Amino acid sequence: MDEDNSDSSSSSNNDAEVELLREQVLQLQEHLATMQQEMATATNLMGQQAAQNANLQAQAQAVANGREPGTLLKPPAPEMFDGTQAKLQGFVTQLRVHFNYFPVTLNTDKRRVTYAYSRLKGMDTEVNEL
Repeated sequence: MDEDNSDSSSSSNNDAEVELLREQVLQLQEHLATMQQEMATATNLMGQQAAQNANLQAQAQAVANGREPGTLLKPPAPEMFDGTQAKLQGFVTQLRVHFNYFPVTLNTDKRRVTYAYSRLKGMDTEVNEL
């Protein structure tokens, strides 16, 4: 009878160990899945950074050759601004980006203001006083 208790005790110990190992394997699988996802995200970010670096190198080369980045990259002009308050921040951001693409053409405040004025919708007066 002691042998039966010993076998039963040994069997329950083995079952507990197997269950513990199964839980550990599941945890490792979850950890591996998380790491794979993080690696995919990092790889994606590295690709984006490489594209940005190539863009910056092209801009630097264009400027070094006396050409503005905007003449090579041909960015879209900022959207026409109709005076809607909710669209103001986006309009200003678009202008700043556009100014960065054309650092030679839009190199003074007067030129930048004149350009910004040209992107206003519904303005009938001329800007001659700048």
